Amino acid sequence: MKSITFYSFKGGTGRTTIAANLSTQLAIRGFNTSIIDFDIFSSGLANFFPNLNPVNYLQNIIADSLENYSEIAENNRNREIPPEEYFRDINFQRTIYDYRNTINNIFNNFYFREGGNIYIIPSTNRILESEYRIMDDIISRRNLIDDFSMYRILFSILKRYQNILDENYKLEYFFIDSPSGLSDLAQTPLSISEYLIVVLTTDNQSLSGTTYFLNWVMREYMRTLKGIYIIFNMVKPNIHENIIVDRYNAMIYNLRNRYVRFDFKIINELNVFESGEKILKQDDNGYSIFEDLTDSILRFINND
Repeated sequence: MKSITFYSFKGGTGRTTIAANLSTQLAIRGFNTSIIDFDIFSSGLANFFPNLNPVNYLQNIIADSLENYSEIAENNRNREIPPEEYFRDINFQRTIYDYRNTINNIFNNFYFREGGNIYIIPSTNRILESEYRIMDDIISRRNLIDDFSMYRILFSILKRYQNILDENYKLEYFFIDSPSGLSDLAQTPLSISEYLIVVLTTDNQSLSGTTYFLNWVMREYMRTLKGIYIIFNMVKPNIHENIIVDRYNAMIYNLRNRYVRFDFKIINELNVFESGEKILKQDDNGYSIFEDLTDSILRFINND
């Protein structure tokens, strides 16, 4: 199973759009794929799949796990607490949606012709005050618990999902739609991922933030990541491709090493149209740019 994190330094780059469409493309090609909406404070993945309602199960699981952990840790300061203890009475299977319906009203005539499937773990875009209060309260008390680590709990949750999906559904690809920015939530998926797909635009904030993030990633995850694929999305037609190539080379100039491979893709703004979410057009031959993007990424991640 290939594990892949989708990341963007800031929102609005098209990260979730690309992740949803790539998971669909893989299902079309007969691959069993899962995608988890780990952007729990600004979720949007469920919007791409008809009849899939945003739900708060994932937020509940995170909040309950944090609360369980803090209660146990306060009374057991001298030992490491295994996930089995703070996952007590938590039903991870409840969040997994088996999705194999036609989705023509969003994607252009895509269908699951080869029998692949998508297992979706959605989040909600509703404000969940009770869950957020639990999280905020526990995070604010982290210094009162000697071994408390938000990262430890989040990592264990993602790892549990990865194991459940792999054992029960024989996954070939596991996608994680990560939150934007730099936080415990954003960095956790990297710990269980072999590949990182970074989506950015060409504005200075996106470029400088992504460059900072990649430098940090290479310090912390250089020996665990196999490849980083960078997508320059919604590039304005007046920006020449050579300019993007120069920016890409400048961005990764000091990052290249023998452990991690790099590649990139440019998606022109002319290939994008607005339809609720930004969806990429098909060309005159009916060939979707998502098909081309999927081909490129598959070649990249399978070139071990």
